[in-house]
Amino acid sequence: MLAAASVENLRNQNNLAHRDVYYFFFEAQSPSASQMAAHRALLAQIVQTNCHDHDLIDRFKFFIRDGSTGQNIASNHELRDILKVCMQSIDNCVIVLDGLDECIDCSEIVADLLIISRDPNKSLLIFSRPAGASVEPLTSAFVGAKKFDINRSTSSDIRLLLTHRVDELICDRLLRESVNKEEIVEQLVKRADGMFLWADLMIKYLRSPVFTPTKRINIIMAVSLPEKLDEMYDRIVHLVYQGNST
Repeated sequence: MLAAASVENLRNQNNLAHRDVYYFFFEAQSPSASQMAAHRALLAQIVQTNCHDHDLIDRFKFFIRDGSTGQNIASNHELRDILKVCMQSIDNCVIVLDGLDECIDCSEIVADLLIISRDPNKSLLIFSRPAGASVEPLTSAFVGAKKFDINRSTSSDIRLLLTHRVDELICDRLLRESVNKEEIVEQLVKRADGMFLWADLMIKYLRSPVFTPTKRINIIMAVSLPEKLDEMYDRIVHLVYQGNST
């Protein structure tokens, strides 16, 4: 959500500066969690945005004709090379990446980002969880980069989102009208720990028809400490497994 708003804001600001904005959002446990998916998406945006740039299109055609192995689907190595070639024709741009901690081959894409960052006309805006083995290559590579710790500054927005979602649960009779809505919302905000994705996944999880209103309250109040996304994913997988077993 924050990354999407940043892309829109950058594009609005950069219209007069002729500065293009390209983006990719990694998504855990999906085809969009790979370096190849990022290369493919960025390359498609670059070619589409610069379709009237004869130099860039000529570079693209040259690589397709002479640099390809002849396969119908480009390999990750080919995508990386052609992206580098096309980037050389772009004078000024910003690349926005969201959820880098969810990329399954973070080390490889960080190596690509290091190359891009050496060009003073290319800027990177990266959104990621601040710690963990998955982001260690990022923190090690960009030691001197500007870092903004969002931490729990999103909690007020998450609270607003959850207030509406809990109202919907009550309206749909998935929770009883007599529940303490404020207490439920605050409990969920605490467990979300600043993560919109966790809040969204939890509401979707609570909407499962296998739960009674009482069971949903028990799930919400069971833990008061912040949770990691992995724990939320495990909970969802367990629910799916239970459904397939019945």
